[in-house]
Amino acid sequence: MTSTDRLAVRARRRYEFGRAGRALPRALLAAGIAALGLAGCAPPTVSVVCVVALATALWACFWRGSAWGRGARIGWAAGLLPGLTPATIRLTQDHCALLCEHLMIVCVLCGVGAGAVVATYGLKGGAEPRFLAAAGGTAVLVGMVGCIPAGLAAAVGMALAVSLIASAPLLASHRT
Repeated sequence: MTSTDRLAVRARRRYEFGRAGRALPRALLAAGIAALGLAGCAPPTVSVVCVVALATALWACFWRGSAWGRGARIGWAAGLLPGLTPATIRLTQDHCALLCEHLMIVCVLCGVGAGAVVATYGLKGGAEPRFLAAAGGTAVLVGMVGCIPAGLAAAVGMALAVSLIASAPLLASHRT
């Protein structure tokens, strides 16, 4: 290996280290905001694992950048709706009167909204697989922070919305 090759390797290593270092505070801040959803779940142990997984996934996506980073940002923003809904309902309702009885339905609807956001942005960007993987995974993790059963219900709603919205252009193209 020549000195030029060693210099290129060192420069690349420092560049990647700098990107990883820049991604860490952004990932921790985003995971911290999503962690507000922990107020919505009774035993938060599994949800805490979701916050750690979310911080790790966000860091990796922000470090990689491009479609991964864009997908993680969109997924995080979309996942806040189902992720913070259980906490909001439990904190604002007197003993969870009406909405807590229908929390699963509310979370499925929030998941449909989050899935619609992910699918719409995915279609705008050409439905790049890296974008969809980052956006979908991040949205599901953020959604599950608030409450695992409600988060799973929201994930079903997200999958339904993504399936319907993403398949609409395919169906329209086969009609003609």
